[in-house]
Amino acid sequence: RRLQGIWHLGVVAFGKEFWYGGRVLASEPGSAPFPPGPLRSTTIGYTTRATEELHDFLRFELAPRYTADTYDVLKHNCNHFADEVVGFLVPGAHVPDEARLQSEAFLSASLLDRVRQSLNAWLGGFGAAGSGIDDLMPEWRIRLRPGDLAMFVP
Repeated sequence: RRLQGIWHLGVVAFGKEFWYGGRVLASEPGSAPFPPGPLRSTTIGYTTRATEELHDFLRFELAPRYTADTYDVLKHNCNHFADEVVGFLVPGAHVPDEARLQSEAFLSASLLDRVRQSLNAWLGGFGAAGSGIDDLMPEWRIRLRPGDLAMFVP
């Protein structure tokens, strides 16, 4: 398998791009800090999930597993994250193989072993950039009423 590029994937749904860079992040579509910006957009399918279902999935299922400590440029990166989100939104679907199987091409590239630690630090260190999934407070402030129970997951 020939390495054709280093792909960053995000999933655009419900007007936001959800991606992983050391934590689960949400931003305006196409504004993730990866030059030169989106090179391609691929429609995977249509979802029957609601926005709230996606937010719950991100917050309670993925955010605890996709952290700065668990980021690995080969085995646990934005492409793996995007594939899980796509599978949740469109059951049985996957991101394109060239991105999903990118790590297999990397494994045959000996240079990666020398730069892996630096790549992990750079690509997994977006904790301060963008808007985290927990930055949905304005939306929740509108929805919550006195007496409602809300759970915070750090």
